[in-house]
Amino acid sequence: LVHEKLYQSATLSSISLADYVSDLCLHLGTSSATEARGIHLSHHVAAITVSMETAVPLGLLINELVVNSLKHAFPAERPGHIRVSIAQDAPGRCVLEVSDDGVGQSSGPIGVKSLGTKLISALAGQINGQVQTLSPQEGSGCTTRVTFVLSGGGGERVGG
Repeated sequence: LVHEKLYQSATLSSISLADYVSDLCLHLGTSSATEARGIHLSHHVAAITVSMETAVPLGLLINELVVNSLKHAFPAERPGHIRVSIAQDAPGRCVLEVSDDGVGQSSGPIGVKSLGTKLISALAGQINGQVQTLSPQEGSGCTTRVTFVLSGGGGERVGG
């Protein structure tokens, strides 16, 4: 998907994050049969252009977070909503949020990190990101927030 977006790009060095995330969500929804499961997958992404070095780990991170929601937040054919958003919160800094209105995050054994959690941390590290998981209370969904820095190199910019 990143390569496809680069080929469609005027510069071949950066891609529109809004277009990329839109296509990624479409593919994730289709492959996971979200419509048939009663799960709505939406996205809202600011007009940000990123390099391939940012787009690849960011796309993998979004994929992991959305798949986690699809897998764990909606058991027993429970319908729901997953939202992916990316916005700039300061110059050169963005916030990715993947949230769902599912069953919430269960608290596993203290100090034990799942493979998915390790993968999320590693991918966030590749974009100089900090991960924060917000789960208001059991049964109220879950939000994972990743604050990351646009590297500045490779043509990353905010705007059209």
